[in-house]
Amino acid sequence: MKASKPIYCLDASSLIFAWTEHYPPSMFPTLWEHLGRLASEGRLVSPVEVRRELEAGDDDLAKWAHLHPELFRDLTEDVQRAATTVMAMCPNLIDVAKLKDGADPFVVAVAIVEGAVVVTNETPTGNAKRDKIPDACRKLNLEYVDWLRFMEAEGYRFALVTPMQREHNGVAAPARADEEPQPQNLGSLDDTYAEDVGPGDCDCGECDYGDCTPDPDEEV
Repeated sequence: MKASKPIYCLDASSLIFAWTEHYPPSMFPTLWEHLGRLASEGRLVSPVEVRRELEAGDDDLAKWAHLHPELFRDLTEDVQRAATTVMAMCPNLIDVAKLKDGADPFVVAVAIVEGAVVVTNETPTGNAKRDKIPDACRKLNLEYVDWLRFMEAEGYRFALVTPMQREHNGVAAPARADEEPQPQNLGSLDDTYAEDVGPGDCDCGECDYGDCTPDPDEEV
């Protein structure tokens, strides 16, 4: 019997980290296109409280989140019951003094209800006086990974596309970061593989397979 594919539950820090620090959509458009597809398939989830945190930023990430309402789960009775269990086990998961991390119990709760792996950029504190999401996951026997481990588990591979290859293949960056990326011949991500772009992939009509590959000594 074929095993079902894992579901992932994102916290706010993982999305912010990916968007702003390591995987901006201007450089990794197919990644964000694929994340939207995972959300539409029900394999990428997050509580509606995370969307509220993102929308408070009023930036391009908030706009991306707005384009993918299917990503976010409402606080159903099951989720609220699970959140009550989370807070009973980890009463310091929310920083009440600073009014921070209000979405965190619901991230863990949605993971419980959905049977999901938590994706977070946080690290465990090991301090019962200030729990983080990984601490809660450990106490509740939930699997958690960081963004890199998530991409490794999905088998993502990315191709380097030079400016010359992009021009020859007619690939243009989206006009705005809140628009859905529309890459062409860039090497689209599927569940396990992003196809490399190289000699013979060009459809410019002016070259014979590898002839348009940039000369390493030629200025691009």
